[in-house]
Amino acid sequence: MTANESFVKAGLCEQRDHSKAVVFHFNPSTIKIAKRAEYREQPTQAAKQSARPAFLGARAVDLQFSLLLDARVRRRPSVMTEIQQLLDWTNPTQASREGSSPSPPVLMFTWGEFRIGGAGQFVGLLSSVDATCTLFAPNGAPTRAEVALAMKAAPEEPKRTNPSSGGVRAHRGHRVVAGDTLAAIAHHTYGDPGRWRAIAELNGVDDPMRLAAGRRLLLPEHGELGRL
Repeated sequence: MTANESFVKAGLCEQRDHSKAVVFHFNPSTIKIAKRAEYREQPTQAAKQSARPAFLGARAVDLQFSLLLDARVRRRPSVMTEIQQLLDWTNPTQASREGSSPSPPVLMFTWGEFRIGGAGQFVGLLSSVDATCTLFAPNGAPTRAEVALAMKAAPEEPKRTNPSSGGVRAHRGHRVVAGDTLAAIAHHTYGDPGRWRAIAELNGVDDPMRLAAGRRLLLPEHGELGRL
């Protein structure tokens, strides 16, 4: 790390309520990214070669990583607050339980320049939490824990309009994280930081250096860059 680089903490937060968050005490040392395609194989009797598998579709991206929680880092008596929050995120939300499709909250995994997909931030559901408490205070409170997490991508569906309605076309989106600038987003998306002006104009951004974390920006298509 150079003197110009700042140390960024990784963390999880709810997509719709960033106040509900777990900031990692130590950043993950490894992250496993997996994506699988499904095929159907149809054996052919007496064939010299097997038939070409039929593509059925692709599964969502899976993210797996481990983290270390240590109460001494945050000067707290226990790590159970963070563990309980992670466990709660595997349960359906109160609002969804009142509807027809109970579902846990959609989460965002953020860590500086770690990006997956066109939107950048990994948006998904927490599929498993495995916490192993390794150190305890004299009163029994766990003060250190190793936690293994698994997430399954749940990307936001783009809002599409009827072409005959004359509405605005759908755009890709980017969820702002702490430290983001329009120039950095433009460089990551288009390979040209100078394209920040097109993003600013499309989203009505007055100050490109001050972006609120959690804001969702629309990204112009390459064909629109010259018109914005």
